[in-house]
Amino acid sequence: MKDANPKMLRMFYGYKLEDIDNPFYSHLLRWNNSNHIKKHFSENIKQVLNNYSALDELEKRLPENFDSWDQLAKSEWLETTVFMSGYLLSSQGDRMAMANSVEGRYPFLDYRVIEFCSSLPADYKLKGLNEKYLLKKLLKNRIPEKILKRPKQAYRAPIKSVFLSKDSSEYVKYMLSDSYFRSANVFNYDSFAGVITKIEKAGVSSEIDNMVLSSVISTHLLYYQFIENHNEEFNTGNLRNLKIVNDF
Repeated sequence: MKDANPKMLRMFYGYKLEDIDNPFYSHLLRWNNSNHIKKHFSENIKQVLNNYSALDELEKRLPENFDSWDQLAKSEWLETTVFMSGYLLSSQGDRMAMANSVEGRYPFLDYRVIEFCSSLPADYKLKGLNEKYLLKKLLKNRIPEKILKRPKQAYRAPIKSVFLSKDSSEYVKYMLSDSYFRSANVFNYDSFAGVITKIEKAGVSSEIDNMVLSSVISTHLLYYQFIENHNEEFNTGNLRNLKIVNDF
């Protein structure tokens, strides 16, 4: 992030930076970014939630003596418990792979590797900002140095270009229509329309904008299939006769 502007750096590193006693310290920034989706909920959903806090629920599930763990151990527990099986492996791994007849294998998730790594001192895993420290030591002179020292790169799906292009599928237009917002009543159409207007004016979408866009479409797809009980596959033919009102 060396080329990032000061405002971006303050946003990235400054959020509750001194709140180190918070049990969720390592994930506060990440979850706060996701929290922006709540601003676009319908009034009905906001009333139902009524100050509900998922973090309060999660805090009840924390292991005994969690407060005595070091910060890296806390972060590891949160990442593996909250994200690993239910999200990363399921939504971003197995489901996509199996849908394309690919069976994934994850050698670093072998239980013996996990047990061994869990017993290692924190400095062997993360030394300053140098991640996977011990693994890099083990692989030195075994793989090219440029790979060992390559900066971490995030992977991103092309959300805006897929869902907001002139070639977007009919189901996307339907899921983003004013009529479907009213039907599902999970998100506020006017609030969401402001996000789309901002994206169209700027020509680019931020990470938070992409999260809002994908959350709305995903939620509406779930509502369509499981609440309204439509079991047909989504394709242009099935949705050709749907009346689209105020689509983008």
